[in-house]
Amino acid sequence: MKEKNLIAINLFLSSLVILFLIWYIYFFQKSTAVPTWLHLLPYLNAIFNSFSFICLIKAVREIKKKNIERHKKLIFLSLFYSALFLVSYLTHHYFVGDTKFLTHGLLRPIYFFILITHIVTSIIVVPLIMISVTFGLTNKIDRHRKLVKWTYPIWSYVSVTGVLIVIFIKFLNTTS
Repeated sequence: MKEKNLIAINLFLSSLVILFLIWYIYFFQKSTAVPTWLHLLPYLNAIFNSFSFICLIKAVREIKKKNIERHKKLIFLSLFYSALFLVSYLTHHYFVGDTKFLTHGLLRPIYFFILITHIVTSIIVVPLIMISVTFGLTNKIDRHRKLVKWTYPIWSYVSVTGVLIVIFIKFLNTTS
């Protein structure tokens, strides 16, 4: 398959994912019943994001050692943790909706900066990940290397800021 076709397919699929997430988060009707275990999901989200980030770091280390098979396994493991995060996040959002950050002072603009950049970069990284993985799997290694120079730091940023958002919401958020 031609490179342009691979990119077009990945961009189309990424767009579908992003549109679904926008619809689900902002327009889908939330549940009125809240399960008792729901309060655990933000912590689970932070764990999944942490594991994804750790796998990314290890994947880079493995490719520098030219251990391609281990690199691939770690990238797919990072994708797996990111997918688990997404399922957990969507489940939490289905029952709770948006969580308000009520803290004032210096923490408030810091939190919103992290949140907004996290959202924007999470949208950007979806097609980057899909195209990077496609290039890697189809042995378009030069294209893969060029693209992952952008994908890796953005994906890492999304993973780390996902953990920071949970810390802000669960430990630095006031209730009044």
